[in-house]
Amino acid sequence: MGRKKMYSDEELRLKHKKYQQEYYEKNKNKIKEQRKGYYKSKKDVPPQDVQPQEEKAHSFISPSSLERVLICPASATLCEGLPDETTVYSKEGTGFHELMEYDNTFVDTIKLDDYFNSAKELLVSYTFSESVLRELSEYWYQTSEFIQTMKDNFTSKGFEITEYKELKLPMYYSPVDFGTLDLGWDCKLPSGKHLILILDYKYGKGVEVEVKHNPQVISYAKSFIEYLKGMNNLKEEDIISVQTIIYQPRIEYSAPAKRQAYSLKELQDEADKITKVVELAYYLYKAKRYEIDEYARVDDRACKFCKAKKLCKAYNDQMLSLLSDLPQVSDTSVVTNEQIVKVLEFEKTVLPKINEYIKFIKSNVEDRLLAGDKINGVHLVAGTSRTQYINDTSKVVEILKEEGIDAVDHTVKLKTITEVKKEISKVIVDKEKQESILNTITYKPEAKPRVELFDDVKLVDSLVNS
Repeated sequence: MGRKKMYSDEELRLKHKKYQQEYYEKNKNKIKEQRKGYYKSKKDVPPQDVQPQEEKAHSFISPSSLERVLICPASATLCEGLPDETTVYSKEGTGFHELMEYDNTFVDTIKLDDYFNSAKELLVSYTFSESVLRELSEYWYQTSEFIQTMKDNFTSKGFEITEYKELKLPMYYSPVDFGTLDLGWDCKLPSGKHLILILDYKYGKGVEVEVKHNPQVISYAKSFIEYLKGMNNLKEEDIISVQTIIYQPRIEYSAPAKRQAYSLKELQDEADKITKVVELAYYLYKAKRYEIDEYARVDDRACKFCKAKKLCKAYNDQMLSLLSDLPQVSDTSVVTNEQIVKVLEFEKTVLPKINEYIKFIKSNVEDRLLAGDKINGVHLVAGTSRTQYINDTSKVVEILKEEGIDAVDHTVKLKTITEVKKEISKVIVDKEKQESILNTITYKPEAKPRVELFDDVKLVDSLVNS
């Protein structure tokens, strides 16, 4: 019999990657100097023409990353190879886009409940709660109605619409990058002229996405036209207008649909600006990080969702410099108007960034400690977690209903676990049965350890008591 492998291939790959990262962290200054020396000696020789897309299944510069890259050209190289972070919000956004892929022609006789039942079947792998599924269904219904109303308006005016849904497009700015267009229409007028329409869905509700000068929809529009020229022999002189739409159904303080129209020349001017920065980003990649720090730009719009913050010297330097901006008030009993304004400005503009940075640092330190690194003065302690309902909301309601307990409040949402405990104690006297029901419908996830500074008193106590 062969000897059993101690580690799987995936575990070995991750260990090797970790070793490479640790080696780079320990020797990065030495490596940087070696690279500088090499490229200075070869300054008249351009870097080798290596494409980051070789043998990769993702875009080096995707349309969704363009806003970040336009602000910080270095970020494309810094983010290359780093895994995407999956959050609850990104899962909901992906789920919404999946619903919009289906044949969602809006018909008055199809009610919201029909959309909800379809969503439950189509998104079964996501384990969304019933309330999340209902919200997704509502916005699927609303967006489908918006698209159908717009389509009826166009066709009533004599437009002949050819629709492209979830179209994988090669990007005009690079032969190796691609993006997926949510919805594109080639609208042919009775005169034979064409109007090109681009529609992009955004499911987020926290930040309103602007359509004007939006590099993502501009790149989709330009690439879609190039696609139509190649596939349908569409001629540019026959295009009278290009309309881009961002539809953000959950946004609260403005209309969900935002439109921007371009002539072909206006679209080309916008596309050319994007191309110049993309060329710079590729140059930085080919240069293998040489001069990378010089082109790193710290900006809330670029840094907020950037995966490379832990590798970015510019970001870390600026965040640490903010800590020195803390206003000093000499005597709290006599605070001048100027000091009050400075403190409040600090709270509004600087403190949120510092708080975000502290969370980021703690997460980074947590990963290092869990991987076995030792950091003097810092350790991991047991975290705490809260009891939660199991993912199957309908099962929770059904189990409690069998016991004569109404677990749904007036807003048609599950009551809190505390409220349900009170309801159970009113109906069921047996303590063991109460516990059995609660254990069936709830669970307590394993708590993540948290980072803490060593407390000298606690440390001494632990040593005495051990």
